[in-house]
Amino acid sequence: MSTQVCLLCGGRSSEHEISLVSASHILHLLRKIPAVTVQVLLIDKKGAFFEYQGPDENLADERIFSKSELLSDVYFKPGEKAGYWTENQEGRLSFRPVDIFFPVLHGRYGEDGTVQSLFELMNASYVGCKVLSSALMMDKEAARRIFSESGIPMTPAVSLLKREALELAAVEKRIAAAGLHYPLFVKPANAGSSVGITKVHKAEELTEALLLAFSHDEKILIEEGVEGREIELAVLQMDPEGRELLASRPGEIIPGREFYDYEDKYDAGSSSRILIPADLSKDKLEELHDIALRAFCAGGCRGLARVDFFIRSSDEKVLLNEINTMPGFTPISMYPKLIENAGISGQDLVEILLRQSLS
Repeated sequence: MSTQVCLLCGGRSSEHEISLVSASHILHLLRKIPAVTVQVLLIDKKGAFFEYQGPDENLADERIFSKSELLSDVYFKPGEKAGYWTENQEGRLSFRPVDIFFPVLHGRYGEDGTVQSLFELMNASYVGCKVLSSALMMDKEAARRIFSESGIPMTPAVSLLKREALELAAVEKRIAAAGLHYPLFVKPANAGSSVGITKVHKAEELTEALLLAFSHDEKILIEEGVEGREIELAVLQMDPEGRELLASRPGEIIPGREFYDYEDKYDAGSSSRILIPADLSKDKLEELHDIALRAFCAGGCRGLARVDFFIRSSDEKVLLNEINTMPGFTPISMYPKLIENAGISGQDLVEILLRQSLS
């Protein structure tokens, strides 16, 4: 009997286009699994859901949203069997049962507990973190509190709400009170892929950085910059019960810009480089593995996550940067490359994710 998998992609976040590319790659992998049938739901930038009935190879093309003949309106009715209803051109409704939802949604309105809440209302199985852990890991300030209580080292930072940042002098006072030193990174608390982030070298650059960060979120973080190496690990839950967690060998990012920004991450022509595995001592590998797994568990994560670190040059101290609960799955993304380096193919990876989603 075939397993009905529903892939969701697009979405309202600033990572809408990357979601389509990630989903296209995952759809290609899912098509290789004999016992799986795939349906695709597109979410436009306003948040409307559509069933996509076009060619797989066009999924990553934003222009599909203008092809009304390939799209059907979608409706949900929580409380009944997991799935959704579609409406055809004649206004007839058809029910599509779903065994597993696979949300390939990056950033807000997809990786932050919102769509996970919809799945919970439908009593549906789905890939990835549950509602609370999705929300906590998406909110960088809330995540920092969880990690701090677990004794996991992070970079020094302060958080600000928009109403607290009306005067630049007040912001500068908060920065000084926290003992932060330039350069600083000003970032939205709820965003991904380095969207809305500015590296600030002096106080005169703060205003523009604050305006950019607050254009993406009502809450921001101001973090002390770390001079050092950027390291990422992939964590994968290997079994439905979560007793076996795999932490990959670390990968290292050599940014092609001043920091690893959105263009560096997703532009295939970027000058950044990725080293897999990173050249690290045995002791440092063990330390990174330990902290990655502790952070994954402290955050209540499920299924998969990419755990990002800095190794500070001055003292070799490992500092947790953040956890990404639905990392990029594009052909050049770090997470699938790290898992492949661990000996797990792309097809095996999605099969593992489908199996553990039934827990």
